[in-house]
Amino acid sequence: MRERWVWWWTGGALALMVRVAWLSTLPTAALVPIDSTESSQQTAPADSLDSASDSWSAQATTPQSERKILYHSDSVNWKYLVQPVLAQSQSLSMDNYLPLSRLVEGWQALLQAFACAGVTALAWQAFASRVLAGTALLLSAMQPLWLLRLSVVDDVALMQCLVSNWLLVVAHTARQGGVFGSILLGGLAGLILLIRPGTLLAVILVLVWSLWQLRQATRGWLASLIVVLALANFLGTWSVRHWWNTGEPTPFAAIFWQYQYAGLPSSAVRPQIASDFSWQEAAHAVTTAWRESLRECLAHRLTLWGQMLIPENWTDLLGDSSALGAQLDTYLPLVQLLLAVAVLLGWRWSFGWYREHRPITVVAFGFPLAYAWGTIAGVREGFSLAEPVFLLYAALGIAGAIPWLSKRLLPKQFLALPEAAP
Repeated sequence: MRERWVWWWTGGALALMVRVAWLSTLPTAALVPIDSTESSQQTAPADSLDSASDSWSAQATTPQSERKILYHSDSVNWKYLVQPVLAQSQSLSMDNYLPLSRLVEGWQALLQAFACAGVTALAWQAFASRVLAGTALLLSAMQPLWLLRLSVVDDVALMQCLVSNWLLVVAHTARQGGVFGSILLGGLAGLILLIRPGTLLAVILVLVWSLWQLRQATRGWLASLIVVLALANFLGTWSVRHWWNTGEPTPFAAIFWQYQYAGLPSSAVRPQIASDFSWQEAAHAVTTAWRESLRECLAHRLTLWGQMLIPENWTDLLGDSSALGAQLDTYLPLVQLLLAVAVLLGWRWSFGWYREHRPITVVAFGFPLAYAWGTIAGVREGFSLAEPVFLLYAALGIAGAIPWLSKRLLPKQFLALPEAAP
């Protein structure tokens, strides 16, 4: 148990130092709101907060060469965590003590450091290998895509932090049980579902696996009961509050069908956005489109999935002042391709730990699949939510591909050669 915490703190500290060093090389940035219904051409001046309207004011246009910080004003991370802190810190920024953009990036760096800590400790907890834990530590701390995402404020960094540490709790509690671990297991699952309801199927499957494993732990029935109560407390109280305010017990149906509606081809949707009509109408439109235009819907879906192979343009986000932006746009696709190969190898080699790899695999496949039917932005987010797991598999694939490391890391069945025929 002590070594797990050593890996956790080591991973978090190293990842935070890397991010602080990265941000120190970049100039301050302008905060740019991303609106889901309008173009994001209008941008907010750096470090200006309109406290009267409790939102960032769009009073100026950011130069194309200036570095930007993009934020989703409707995300949980921004609405309930980042924006209240920035509102309280406005006076400090006006006195030039600390730019508001640095506070935003610092919060993102902290969330990513916690995610790296969870990945590192999970590698040790699930696979009991210092080699794998060290590889996961270096890979997650130096992941270039995570460093670039410090300039994008949405729910992804928060979810990556929660998912990696939740899987760590799952790997520990499924073996040991315990009151505190069970509370964390159910509570973090409820928090993940509240932030991203689309993860419902994967989270429930992991919880069912955990409850099944707890039957072997000391007082496993009590631990299982605590997990269920903790989950019910999060979801139940929030559902009651939502029903009291809106008249609907849960928004899962509305979120699900409106997301599916947004992923339809343009010829099958109405001119207005999906939120302008009820989820019953969205469900009817989705089922009708797939029934009457199956070939067109499939072609549109394959086109969107193919766009995942096209890398995003990070030069615009970093600004023309950063020469590294153009280099990343050139070499990042190759890095992502190599990581994808390592992920596939690591996932296959994880079968040797037949018990420990199951909840990790459910998250790796369940999160992208849940968001595979919306817009291209939603498809990218689905993969980003499961990225801590992908980094863990990539670390396993990289370490296992090195001969002298694979002998210490991989189970014997992966190293045994087939016997020669007589």
